[in-house]
Amino acid sequence: MRRIFSARLGAAASLTALKISSCEEKASELEKLRVALAPLRAGEMEMRQRWVKEEDGWFKLPPRAWPEVQPKADEVPGLRALIEAERCPKPGLGLDMTERCQKLHFDLATALVFTATDAAAGFASYRGLADSGHLEGMVAAAVVLVEGLGVERDNVEAVRLLRSAAQQGCAQAQYELATLQYFGGGGLPEDEEGAFALFQKAAAQRHRDGMFMVADCLLEGTGCERDVAAAVPLLHEAAVRGHRGARQHLRQLLDGHRS
Repeated sequence: MRRIFSARLGAAASLTALKISSCEEKASELEKLRVALAPLRAGEMEMRQRWVKEEDGWFKLPPRAWPEVQPKADEVPGLRALIEAERCPKPGLGLDMTERCQKLHFDLATALVFTATDAAAGFASYRGLADSGHLEGMVAAAVVLVEGLGVERDNVEAVRLLRSAAQQGCAQAQYELATLQYFGGGGLPEDEEGAFALFQKAAAQRHRDGMFMVADCLLEGTGCERDVAAAVPLLHEAAVRGHRGARQHLRQLLDGHRS
């Protein structure tokens, strides 16, 4: 009987210790969060007012987060005229091309693909740029292949292109590949830890959406240990640069943790 009673007392003491430890950890986490949010308090009202104005239409967000420049269909003739005036060679011919010509071809391809003007021709330009080692061309070609925009889907080739560009340090490629791993898309198995590592690499280059995803993972403990305080500066930078999800998360944290 004494042994049973002692065992029960020991179990109860252990449970109490765990509860105390849990409470202490919770208090420590809340204090860290309070400290992380403190620098934002002074300009909070102005920041919120600015976001309201921007989200009411003053700050126009493009239909897609990337590419950064997304010409409209009516800009296609002008882009073609510039390419001709610059005497830019056609992508994929193995000829040297200036950065200016690369950008013009990339922007033209973006207009052709994402306005559905001529997705096949746009993909051909992306593919030609990719074959010459143009990193953004590799990413864009991969996006088209994953989504099947005017071409047949090819997850294997898309992932190959993304991995190649990601290994060469392209933040957008790291982000796109991480997204596929996070959701289990593009024929890849779901891999939250692998996705988080790639999101971190993109975030280290100040990639806006990469910063948001690292923060989102930290908030939930997805693919990493939960660390809400560490998410705050990432959310703030992404929010300042127009990420609406980051703004919403930050609003909720500021509203929920008033000192």
